[in-house]
Amino acid sequence: MANKGRAEAGKALEAARVAETEAASHRPTAAQKQKQIAELEERAQLFGDPVKQSAQAKVLERKWLRFLLVHAEEYSFTACAGPSVELVKHFVTYAFCTRDLVSAIGREGLGDSFELQIRYMLAKFVFPALKYNGWTGLNAHELHKKAEPYKFAVKEQWERLKRSDPDLMSTLKPFVKTKWCDTAYFQAQVCTLVYRTACVAACVTRACV
Repeated sequence: MANKGRAEAGKALEAARVAETEAASHRPTAAQKQKQIAELEERAQLFGDPVKQSAQAKVLERKWLRFLLVHAEEYSFTACAGPSVELVKHFVTYAFCTRDLVSAIGREGLGDSFELQIRYMLAKFVFPALKYNGWTGLNAHELHKKAEPYKFAVKEQWERLKRSDPDLMSTLKPFVKTKWCDTAYFQAQVCTLVYRTACVAACVTRACV
């Protein structure tokens, strides 16, 4: 009985070794795992940004390209040389006084929130996306370091523009520069609601008469 038990145990151990060897053959090698890691990191880099952030970056990119379409020659910009800090300052001024849609209440340019988009997205997202010279192939630390002078220039230029605007400097501290007027927004909302209510009332009246 003892010999039979040892024989069965030996067979079970041998079967376990065979199963372990077969399982090991299906495990990825170190090279395969390294390749998988690289693919996942590349996918995260390309598609891992929040949807809203990516959409905002695209809006900023289109505005930047419209600016270049009109003013690139005047400011001697070439894609080979890449964008300079001075060119970005000109773009900030352009955004400060230019709107995509005409304001019914006379608003000019974009608000303070757009300055934040320029400051944190232009160099970090738009320049690499457009593959400007010197802006591709950078890791996160290198990109952050390269973008710093541009971020500082954007903030400084926007603040100087606000301080130079008499409509924003009736106090010692500049007012917030808004793109939209809350009062006009709510008035429009009320008018829309009244119009829809009137339409519903008219439809009910026609149905009853």
